[in-house]
Amino acid sequence: MTPDSKSLVVDSAKNILTEMPLSNEDRSNLWDVYHAAPDADTLAKALADVPPHISEPLVRAKRQSAPTILPASAPTVLTALEHLGKIDSAVLDLAEKNPLTLKTIIDVIRAGAEEK
Repeated sequence: MTPDSKSLVVDSAKNILTEMPLSNEDRSNLWDVYHAAPDADTLAKALADVPPHISEPLVRAKRQSAPTILPASAPTVLTALEHLGKIDSAVLDLAEKNPLTLKTIIDVIRAGAEEK
């Protein structure tokens, strides 16, 4: 399932349902149910009476499309990476050759982030 050249959005429900031997009305109804469900568990309940060869791929696709929840530490990590990206590449090359130097750089970045 790859997006076409005009769109970067993949409609998993459309891709799955297009392959199913269904009437256009059933395909449309199932597409609506898929996109109305906020998550895979809700979708599974809504498709309880739908045969598994149809419901299971839809639920699996919904589960795979769920957003990843970042841990609470993500902003700190992202800030550190942002700061690392601003460091001169020659300094980073030196730091890679000496892990203690890299640790020192990261400690300085952390201290700066905690001051904010």
